Amino acid sequence: MEFVADFAVQLPILVIAEMLGVPGSDLEQFRKWSDAAIEAASEASPASMAQAAELLTYFAAVLAERRTNPGAEILSALVTSQIDGEQLDEFDLLMFCMALLVAGNETTRNMLSQGTLALARNPGEMERLVADPTLVPRAVEEMLRFGSPILAFLRTASRDTELRGTKIAEGDRLFLLYASANRNERVFGEDAESFRIARDAAGHVAFGFGEHFCLGAALARLEVRVAFEEILRRWRRIELAGQPEAQPSLLVRGLVRLPVAFAR
Repeated sequence: MEFVADFAVQLPILVIAEMLGVPGSDLEQFRKWSDAAIEAASEASPASMAQAAELLTYFAAVLAERRTNPGAEILSALVTSQIDGEQLDEFDLLMFCMALLVAGNETTRNMLSQGTLALARNPGEMERLVADPTLVPRAVEEMLRFGSPILAFLRTASRDTELRGTKIAEGDRLFLLYASANRNERVFGEDAESFRIARDAAGHVAFGFGEHFCLGAALARLEVRVAFEEILRRWRRIELAGQPEAQPSLLVRGLVRLPVAFAR
């Protein structure tokens, strides 16, 4: 089974499309647009930028239609909502739509793929999970910590400060390496480089923190938890059936290929 294409890609795009009110006939195009947006964020090319523009054009048309015929999905709520008595302008609406699609698709896809790869490479942990499925929620947190779907982000310091002896000036650009923070031995112990499903990984920053905490964290956790609960009900082992292929990106830790075999 090609896990990425056959499962990890399909589940989150189905869920987020349903929430956005996107018809099933547009799902494949949505996947391509989402992939292009990630590529454009890491290393923009004329093709990826053109695809991103297509996505914004698509959402502009959908938002216009929802203003006339609102429904019960998220996009209708966006066009009718107000903040401090004012509605969101068109640019903010379009950026919000893009963020919902890309964040709601890519991160969950990578969580599923990286979690499956970790279990395949650590059969003892898979056996432990099969023996005690109540560990799934804790295992999901360890997958987030160990796999860190988002590698890094840039932020701008809003004021002068100092962090562990390093002075940071207001306006400085900071490169936040979430993947590195999630392997911090001072937080997660000397075996932080190991995948352990029973670990207390509650301190991970895979979803960011503070005002930048991921809006869809609860949904992503739910999707991955349910996915692995269903996998465990059907199979007892996950084995690699080929060489995984990493996605070339400075933003996400993704896989474009993950051949696996499930066994009872």
